[in-house]
Amino acid sequence: MTFTARALVIRALLTLMLLVASLFLLAYRINPTYPVDDAYISFRYAANWAAGYGPVFNPGEKVEGYSNFLWTALLALFAEAGVTPPLGARLLAIANLGLLFWFLLSASVRWSIASKSAALTIGTTGCLILSLSPHTVRNVLSGLEAPMAAALLLMGVLSLAHERHWSSPFLFLLLALTRPEGVLIALGASCVALVLATRGEIVGGMSRRERALREAGRWVMVFLIPYTIWFGWRWWYYDSALPNALQAKSGLPHEQALQQGIDYVVGFITPYWPLAILGIVGTVVSLARHELAGTLAAIFLVMLAGGNLVMGAADPYVHFSRYIYSALPLLVLLAISGAQKLCGWEAERHSSRRTTVLLLVVSLVLIQIWIVAAAAWLPWERSTRAAQRFPPQRFISGFDRIVSQDRSPHLDPAWRTMLPHHHLAAWLLEHADPSDQLATSEVGVAPYYTDLPVLDLFGLTDAHIASLAGPPGSDADADYVFGEAPRFITSTVDSSCLCGGTPGEARLRTDWRLRSKYDVVNVFPYGHLRMLLFERRSEPLFFVHYDFVALFHYERVLVVGDDDREQWAPTLAQEHAGAGNIASHWTEAERHCLLRLLDDGGQLADGRFPPFVADAIRAWLRNWQPLLYHHPLEGDQRLAIRYTDVSIPPGAFLEFGLITSPEHWSPEHGDGVRYEIIIREDTGPAAVAFSEYIDAKNDLDDRGWQRRAIDLAHWSGRTVDVEFVTTPGPAGDAANDFGGWGGPKIVIASDSSAEQRTPCGAAASAIH
Repeated sequence: MTFTARALVIRALLTLMLLVASLFLLAYRINPTYPVDDAYISFRYAANWAAGYGPVFNPGEKVEGYSNFLWTALLALFAEAGVTPPLGARLLAIANLGLLFWFLLSASVRWSIASKSAALTIGTTGCLILSLSPHTVRNVLSGLEAPMAAALLLMGVLSLAHERHWSSPFLFLLLALTRPEGVLIALGASCVALVLATRGEIVGGMSRRERALREAGRWVMVFLIPYTIWFGWRWWYYDSALPNALQAKSGLPHEQALQQGIDYVVGFITPYWPLAILGIVGTVVSLARHELAGTLAAIFLVMLAGGNLVMGAADPYVHFSRYIYSALPLLVLLAISGAQKLCGWEAERHSSRRTTVLLLVVSLVLIQIWIVAAAAWLPWERSTRAAQRFPPQRFISGFDRIVSQDRSPHLDPAWRTMLPHHHLAAWLLEHADPSDQLATSEVGVAPYYTDLPVLDLFGLTDAHIASLAGPPGSDADADYVFGEAPRFITSTVDSSCLCGGTPGEARLRTDWRLRSKYDVVNVFPYGHLRMLLFERRSEPLFFVHYDFVALFHYERVLVVGDDDREQWAPTLAQEHAGAGNIASHWTEAERHCLLRLLDDGGQLADGRFPPFVADAIRAWLRNWQPLLYHHPLEGDQRLAIRYTDVSIPPGAFLEFGLITSPEHWSPEHGDGVRYEIIIREDTGPAAVAFSEYIDAKNDLDDRGWQRRAIDLAHWSGRTVDVEFVTTPGPAGDAANDFGGWGGPKIVIASDSSAEQRTPCGAAASAIH
């Protein structure tokens, strides 16, 4: 066997040994929370593609809700061959991890200034650092494309360094098809290739200009033309220049996005600062000696870090560092280079190279221990360790899970609070029909396993919601959602405050249509959160005839004494009396009662809640109301919000809430607010339909939402003007009287509604 063949065999054996060791680590670390929820989005696209529907999330709807085309296409090929996307993703990730080991070992030998054995020793230690990194473990198990993007980038950089002119553009083409930002990295790579082609005056009988033209021709043929064809196809197919997922994740203010991006990059690099020091040594020496490979690795490492200053703000898996993980193999590569440079320097000063190599290996091992220890303190790590179990069969069950087809949801009882999406999927498989639509912000696990039509409340797979203005998830467009009439809607709340979820979900909770048309039918523990599942009722509990907040058809009138002295334009009224959400303020007794009901209901055998629990949830939802902000004025001036030409149907009630802002319950100024509702007709005097004084500062019972309803039977069938008036308390002090009207609306109870009583002891009518 020749020396070259023997070296290849040794590298292959080392790669295999590293891969086997990594498999043991993966088997130990894998748990039912893998793959992560976002990976199932690509899985559903791949499954639908293999089933003949094309690369779509919902059959018939061409929306690009993924950002990893090549990864999804490969998973579709696996699905076509009978391998489920979850298993295909693990196999692909493990294969790409093997490629990372092979090319890191090859580079360490090729760059070595010491003996080949020393180079392999240092290279193997560097590969161990990569394989044992928590970021590697998470990304390999996540089901997402990060390991493949990392392998393609490493191979592309080494191909550039070794001046393999045809393979470089092809590898960067594959990278650009794997990640959207890959096209920018490929653009940088093409510029580097053109610069390298112009080194020297005449090489091989070709001038600089001729070499540059030939290199540009290669990039045009191998990268630009195929990428342009693919880009044109996806623009034609999805009718969009960029993936819908990118649009859904954009919208953060620039300063906030940049700050989050900086935190993202710094958080990723912090555990690896010892590697970074070695990498700096390798980079400096490479620059001093005009060594190309180390210089290129450093250039692309900086490119990745710079790009992630902006991209990192949109990464939902911060502790996985999905977008910047491709930088880790480059960092390890530079650390290997730096270790070899130090090894050569020490060998020149001391005759014992073996001792030098041993010291470097021990140093790298200590670096790895530091990395694992530093990463172990991450919040995500602590939360998963809390659910870890260590049975003797841990490795066997781990290997079984790695090669599992994952054809059904994970329902491991030991991980129940971390598997809400899987339990939701299992419940829907039992209770939902195939045509039932699910509206949810979590469009991974449940949509994949159930195949239900999905309305994505976050917007990743819904072009309309993605196009809404504002930060990601800030709006779900209630009219659009309820207009679609999904059978099921999910909403996530924090157990500590019974609030939270995405802003879009919170907007849906403030909408009367959720309370009227939907009942809660299950709740799924979600760590310290709870995921509520609502199901559409066969008949609404009540109908809204007139929604005062939503319509904005009113005048804002300044009243002095009994006369209207000045009228403000409706446009100004909209600026000063906009609709905003004010948090739910339940007493502790009410909150704990509701939590107990939810917990008890979740233990029912058939998985459905009894009616009184749905009624308690409806009462809780009524605490989430759009606020018609209305601050009283000083003295005898009254600020009235007047709605004109309001028709009153038979059987109507005017329901509303009263609130003063919690942060102003205790200051020394202010003496409460008097709320009045005045109804005017064309003939006859104005009638005070409602009047109440709220002093939340001094009366504990006046704190939080005060829910009220008045009977409008006296004005049935008439058209009237409705005025909402606020005035300060008896002392006339309007300071700190921040408050308003909670979701005022004219409602009509449905024929099927009936008076019920919640177990909390509070009367809850159908319209309440």
